[in-house]
Amino acid sequence: MSLSLSSTKLDAYAFIHPSSQHESSWRMMGGFQKIARQEGRRVMTLEIGPDGQRQSQYLAQLRELQVCGAIVSPFFVSARALAQFSAAVTKCEVPVVTVGTQLFHVECAAVFFDSFHAAYSVTRMLLDSGCRRIGFLSSEAAATRNYHNGYRWALEDRKIEPEPHWELREEFKHPDFERPLAEPAEFGTRFVEQCGDQIEAVVCTNDYLAMGVILAARRVGLRVPEDLKVVGVDGLDCAANWDVPVTSYELPFEEAGEQAFRVLDALLEGATPSSQEVRLRGRIVRRTSA
Repeated sequence: MSLSLSSTKLDAYAFIHPSSQHESSWRMMGGFQKIARQEGRRVMTLEIGPDGQRQSQYLAQLRELQVCGAIVSPFFVSARALAQFSAAVTKCEVPVVTVGTQLFHVECAAVFFDSFHAAYSVTRMLLDSGCRRIGFLSSEAAATRNYHNGYRWALEDRKIEPEPHWELREEFKHPDFERPLAEPAEFGTRFVEQCGDQIEAVVCTNDYLAMGVILAARRVGLRVPEDLKVVGVDGLDCAANWDVPVTSYELPFEEAGEQAFRVLDALLEGATPSSQEVRLRGRIVRRTSA
């Protein structure tokens, strides 16, 4: 059931997410809605949009809609947006569960992915395949610290110190859910120009970035995976079925949505937010790109 803020008031669970065009978002929402149907719980879905501004506004207005609680798949385009959202969570008058992301320094229940394990695992896979010069590419710099730590830890285990120019960590400026490859392609181009001929492989913190690197590599004559191995994180269908299928750390999006529903139930039954943290791990699915 999808409603706008002007709709009739409901005693419902809200699911606040970036966009129905955002694959990870609708897959998490699908898991959430599956359990909601089984439990006979009414659901209100609210889209944030590509700038992420409305997520904080929605949290401030949930009480007006007589919503019992909210599950939020947050979307941050900057460190400032992350700080604004964290402040909105602390002021929200109904229980909130974040899904896909864990907030630090804020007491908030969360179902989140083990991003350290994701980056560590794919970096180890590349090391085990014989690569030593491994780059790192991330967007959403405010939310990717654990990815970077996992990547660096795996290299340190093998006594490898990456060169600074092997890494590019920046924030998306103009995310576009209708053209999701537009900005990742720009990132990929900058990364390949920066170090594409000096590395053997690259760890990307999402599948769109991995596809962006592959596009950029082709333009300069680098073959994937012969000249450059490329790995992503997400396990998106669009990346799996691309003309160069992307090797990826597949995240359990549907399970995350199901677990978020259960956590919100627990909060409404009196559990404290700090006791309700669920960490999920995924698995590497090897395809053509690495």
